[in-house]
Amino acid sequence: MHLNHILVALSAFALFGCATPSIPYKPTPYENAVSTTSNLTANVVHVTGIVYGSGGMSIVPIGKGIFMPISSGPYPHLQFNEEDQRIFVESFRQELERLHLFKAATANSAISQDAEIKVLFAQTFHNPNFQQYVLDVAMQISSQGKTFANRYRVVSNEGDSWFEKMSTNASEGKAKAGKKLMAALIADVEKWLASK
Repeated sequence: MHLNHILVALSAFALFGCATPSIPYKPTPYENAVSTTSNLTANVVHVTGIVYGSGGMSIVPIGKGIFMPISSGPYPHLQFNEEDQRIFVESFRQELERLHLFKAATANSAISQDAEIKVLFAQTFHNPNFQQYVLDVAMQISSQGKTFANRYRVVSNEGDSWFEKMSTNASEGKAKAGKKLMAALIADVEKWLASK
């Protein structure tokens, strides 16, 4: 009978991961001041790439002083997926306007603007251990036949203490990755505008 309880518990543990809904990315505003503004318009384009993740390991007690390692994952519902990317790019577009970096910024518009900003999520990776997100992203700004491009590798928990890594949930991990990526993109948009 004791073995039946263990099997039921393990089955429920495995199925719980399958039934968990997606955790959407919640954008955070850019918190720093900007030194450059413009009257230009921009079209912001989102391009998605590879979305993947790794498995995780848990230890489940199965008896007095006896523990069993359980390997699971990857968890598609926790990954920084195409919908999370779309939410991020929309938030980035809104920040460009709010910070007056651009007078107006549209999303995926067919109408010609002063500049086109492509945000390419080349790949996003989720590691359920520490809820770590790694975003490999490129941004390209095209205007008047000239192009500025840069690549970014954002690791959500880079610089965190061991305790911070252990206490971060998936939603917080996504938010950390998004905040770091937003800061990098805004800084480069500022540099580009200052060089015009």
